[in-house]
Amino acid sequence: ESPLNNLVEAVRGNQAFFLNIRRHEARIYRLGDNFEAKVFLMGRVVEHLRSMTRILNGLDGRGHDIIMAQELEEIVRAAGRTLERIMADHENVRDGELKQLILRLDDRLLDIRREGLTARFELKRLIQVFSFYNSLKYYAQDVLAGVNRIRGI
Repeated sequence: ESPLNNLVEAVRGNQAFFLNIRRHEARIYRLGDNFEAKVFLMGRVVEHLRSMTRILNGLDGRGHDIIMAQELEEIVRAAGRTLERIMADHENVRDGELKQLILRLDDRLLDIRREGLTARFELKRLIQVFSFYNSLKYYAQDVLAGVNRIRGI
């Protein structure tokens, strides 16, 4: 978790630096809204990453089959690609794939619950599964919100 803590501190430092620039030099330099959206989106993203890291570090060390591993990996990769495009000012940032993956993730989780696959988990493990799922989902949703804000939607 410590490398991630360094990233969190760096992002917070960037946010503070940005606010200082905006407060003191806004009359001289024009800072775009997209830049501000990106700075604060990165702050939210690293907080989600830190939350997911803490959840994973809370596991007891035994091997586990990861329920929904494929779906989780797909959403992480799609959110990462979308985030990279946002930060690189890619002209056509598409969010349709990420939206669909979030919907499919919800549907798959409901199916798993209906099938009773989570019934075998002890309470602590069940909380970890749902906590990780929510952190990942909120991460992806924040990336989507960033796309929409930058597009002006």
